[in-house]
Amino acid sequence: MANDVYSYAEWQYSAHCDFWISDGEIFFINCRNLPVSIDIREGSAEIVGGVEGYSEVLQLGIIEKMLWANGKVYCFESRSKYMVIYDPDKKCCQCQELDFHHNDWGNALTITLYGDDIYVFPKYKQFILKIDTKTDQVSRIKNPAFAKMDKNVSAGVKGDRVYFFQRNSDKVTEYDLCDDRCREFSLPKETGDIVRPQYFDGLFFLLSREGGLSAWDMESNVLETLLPPIVKEENSYYFSTCTVTEKNIWLLPDLGEDIYVYCRESKKLEKYDGYPEGFDYLMTEAWGKYIISHEYKGTYYHDMHSANHILCIDKDSGEEKWIKPSIPGRMEECQYYVRNGCQFVLGEAQLPLEKYIEAVCGS
Repeated sequence: MANDVYSYAEWQYSAHCDFWISDGEIFFINCRNLPVSIDIREGSAEIVGGVEGYSEVLQLGIIEKMLWANGKVYCFESRSKYMVIYDPDKKCCQCQELDFHHNDWGNALTITLYGDDIYVFPKYKQFILKIDTKTDQVSRIKNPAFAKMDKNVSAGVKGDRVYFFQRNSDKVTEYDLCDDRCREFSLPKETGDIVRPQYFDGLFFLLSREGGLSAWDMESNVLETLLPPIVKEENSYYFSTCTVTEKNIWLLPDLGEDIYVYCRESKKLEKYDGYPEGFDYLMTEAWGKYIISHEYKGTYYHDMHSANHILCIDKDSGEEKWIKPSIPGRMEECQYYVRNGCQFVLGEAQLPLEKYIEAVCGS
């Protein structure tokens, strides 16, 4: 249960897996399933209150993926049992059942929007889910090629096509979202343990968990090695994703310690040391540092999966800035639960009795 206070730490008030940006605000649902809005300019944050039907969301697993379509935010929980549909204009939400649960985490290879439809590619099922965002109806697509595909892949999206890169292999499967067809082809050479391929200006940039970086030109099927692996240990989960700009490429850590920046002109790699004062990763050893970024008005904004700052990178210059948001804590959470009529357990070591009374009376 997401609001079990005994199984979550203080830093998870800011920790989240995905987010949505619009009108100068970042919206995310944190790992305690509280909806939070951050003003990008001011860095001020608040729990989004008054959402009809939200008490049901507090009982779900962690929200792993979010997509914006037709004026609504579609949120997919980690256990893949439910989808949350949030309408910010009407300030209401509803939970809708899905049917691709297998594990408590990582049940989807990727979830992407094309036109008015959301495509969900389950990792452990032999079908594809298609969600019509005009009607919110869910249908299954049975594709023989996808059903037989080795699911040890990392997925990247370019327009109307999804590319599944087989890890430590030269095989790529292309799924055409227009006509629901798959085709398989081979790269010039094998790749490493690829994580989250990034498409930028005609190329797919492929980063391995060990820091190996390649650029793949789909039209000519040329695979250029930009960097050999940085980490030498086998089965390393050092890196999680990369952010590509006109000037450089940022290599962001998963369980690793450092951010690296690759200059595209000089072809030099440097360890990043420009962290702001007070920056920290507030996490357990098994919790990754970064997962995803989204572009908004020429800037890439990164999730705070465990960092206490938001990393912002300019798409053209490659220069960074950091936002330190003021994240709501246990007092605000307690008030939110009371307002939504939710039962919860709270130890006095986590919120003293006088603060609890203050929170309840203030709600």
